Amino acid sequence: MPAPPESRYPGLHMQDEVPDMSPAEMGRRFLQLIDSLQRYDQLTLDHVQEIMRLKLEGQRGRPGPQFNVRMPESGWHYRLGFSETEGESDQTMAELDFLHREDASRVDMAPVCAMDFEAYHQALLAMGFQEREDLVSYELQHYVPFTNARGETEHRLMPAQPRPLPYTYYRRGDISASIRYRPEVASLQSDRRRPCVMRIAVGFYEKHQP
Repeated sequence: MPAPPESRYPGLHMQDEVPDMSPAEMGRRFLQLIDSLQRYDQLTLDHVQEIMRLKLEGQRGRPGPQFNVRMPESGWHYRLGFSETEGESDQTMAELDFLHREDASRVDMAPVCAMDFEAYHQALLAMGFQEREDLVSYELQHYVPFTNARGETEHRLMPAQPRPLPYTYYRRGDISASIRYRPEVASLQSDRRRPCVMRIAVGFYEKHQP
């Protein structure tokens, strides 16, 4: 999805203003934040700022305080956010998003993919998180064109099939983590198909959540 309007960027920095805060470094610190949480109730703004070693700016609530870094040359933008809902203690969340001024689901993710999905995934497993492998979605039955023996185009009905979701869920105790990802290059013709992270979040684990 496109990055939000300029006015919605509390704590905005150009990348050359914070050269040590690369996308990979932000990702490493976010993983440290996740691992530092032994219980969900430890997920507070003060704790996020302490572990991330960053000052988040903006009003409490939703979308909440943020630390934003823009990469002007590539159009990419990454955002650390902390959100909470008053009176709903299980709605507190910290998240790291990789956004683009155009459509983040289509543009080349190489500038923000030094740490790819596999690096985040293996780090979470090493922390003792368990992946929710039971989560799948089903594509609807649909017609697929094919060429028959006479060289004519026909359409074959394909049944609904399970397929992996473009995100994964993990849990450790009462803590939930999730990752949304996509190929480095969206085009099916490209051989650069390693999965890159668009968003990683940590919050409360509920047994009934998908």
